[in-house]
Amino acid sequence: MKQFFIPFLLISTLLNAQKFEEVQTNISNYGYGSLNIGDFNNDGFQDLLICGDNTYSQTQCDIYKNDNGIFTHFQKLPQSTYLGDLRFVNLRNDDTLDIILTGQNRENIREYKTYQYQFKNNNYELINSRDGGKIYSSFAYADFDHDGQLDLFLNGIENSTHDEIGKYLLHFLKNNKGELTYSELLGGSQNGDFVISDFNNDGLLDIAIFGINGENESEEEYGAFFNIYLNNNGTLELSEEKYGMLNGSIQSADFNGDGFQDIVITGLGKNANDSPTTLYLENDGYGKFIEHDLGKGVQTFSSVKSMDIGDLNNDGYYDILMIGEDEEGEYSSKIFTYNPQSKDFSLEENTGLGVFSISTSLRLFDYNNDNHLDLVVVSGDELYEPKTSLYKNISTETNNAPTPPTSLKVNTSDDKAIFSWNGATDDKTPINSLQYELSIGSEKGKSDILKYIVTTNNWFINKDFLPKNFYWSVKSIDASRVYSKKSDEQSVDNLSTNDITIKDLKIYPNPTRDFINIQSTKTIKNMNIYNLSGQKVMSQSNSKTVNVHSLNRGIYIVEITLEDGQTVKTKLIKQ
Repeated sequence: MKQFFIPFLLISTLLNAQKFEEVQTNISNYGYGSLNIGDFNNDGFQDLLICGDNTYSQTQCDIYKNDNGIFTHFQKLPQSTYLGDLRFVNLRNDDTLDIILTGQNRENIREYKTYQYQFKNNNYELINSRDGGKIYSSFAYADFDHDGQLDLFLNGIENSTHDEIGKYLLHFLKNNKGELTYSELLGGSQNGDFVISDFNNDGLLDIAIFGINGENESEEEYGAFFNIYLNNNGTLELSEEKYGMLNGSIQSADFNGDGFQDIVITGLGKNANDSPTTLYLENDGYGKFIEHDLGKGVQTFSSVKSMDIGDLNNDGYYDILMIGEDEEGEYSSKIFTYNPQSKDFSLEENTGLGVFSISTSLRLFDYNNDNHLDLVVVSGDELYEPKTSLYKNISTETNNAPTPPTSLKVNTSDDKAIFSWNGATDDKTPINSLQYELSIGSEKGKSDILKYIVTTNNWFINKDFLPKNFYWSVKSIDASRVYSKKSDEQSVDNLSTNDITIKDLKIYPNPTRDFINIQSTKTIKNMNIYNLSGQKVMSQSNSKTVNVHSLNRGIYIVEITLEDGQTVKTKLIKQ
């Protein structure tokens, strides 16, 4: 790429701890395919959903049930897509997984469709079909509006007509108990990808997106872009414009264990003379990113998620696996392992992976429940023939599950209920790199109010979407996607009693960078500031002006004790 980056790659012939071996299956072969994993029957094993062109002539979507490590065909979906994307997703908080998929079909390649299936009566039934489908597309899901329900996001190019080029849009699919409402969120891309995560640990979800947007294409450049947007109280604002990329994939994780989500992206640079490369974007702790060019990468033309991340050498740190056309123009499978001592990546040799073409979709997952990440690939071989391959991770090193979190707390501030926890540990994964599954239910043992994964040890839900009485728990997740046992379940008997407000008390400015002023008609005895983990980070007495410049960016709880003993809590946003 024609840009200066910090060189960051070591090529290692010594680090051969990670190896895969191919496992024979009865899974069909798919071209231009996409795949996803999920335990749709709740038996503790991850199942497969695969869509694509069966022998490049018939579009087909199939579900394969995982029976203790053996995959058997479960159901063929009546409506199918290829050249798109798909997801298993828990839209109804009932521990059943809906299916949503988008793309085109051989029966009419000009009409792109989006289909939604619900699991009913031990079978998937089509419940919604929408003309607004997308190709060269990608899905993601997250609780963007903090109402306890997983929303969907869909990027790609929409249907075109004879008079108009299809639009490049990132759509927000707001979820209301399985009912999806579409709205435009941002400008989108073709031949690209996006990722949603909290980059600055302020409890709000941000977005990084790249690809072609149909603009500024020339003989010298493909018109590709790569933008990072930070969430400012529900509004996505452009934070950084990076070097444009296309024909690739993007993922996020805390690679270096500092508690902040980093980004990794592989693909082709926007310049016509660029070669495939991989960029590691290291989070500086404020949602800004330091670029490191690994020098080697892959591009893939027809499918997204040709790259995935997870612990692949059993040291607890996130690594990178990718498949596609490399910088030499050859079909390639690459594994980059992160070295925590030198804080760089090494390119592994002798991985045991086969050769695939550039039409690739892959997922890392633990198909046999041995606490090691395996690999499934939908692609074409070196002759472009459709191919589906399952690779077993043959590591024999023990990987223990993490411990569950402790010290679960709920604080209220304004219109939010802030959940926090700590105390989780793991035998390999750094504490800061652990992720968490948060569950909230109306009764003991249930998760009918909320159940999803977050990357920090705190999260907030708008109080309007919570009952006064509920139960909640948390599980820890390590870099091999191994879950801990559930934490001790906590009960909240009356959520509203935690929220004390006084009309004549005001803290301003909020958000702030340097100082806050406390305005009150009553005498202030003392003031404490806590982070969302419940740790006291600042304390001050008898003062109405507080210097908060030294605090990191994020959300804090200000607790003010008045002379009469009354305590007031409110949220503070430090910019």
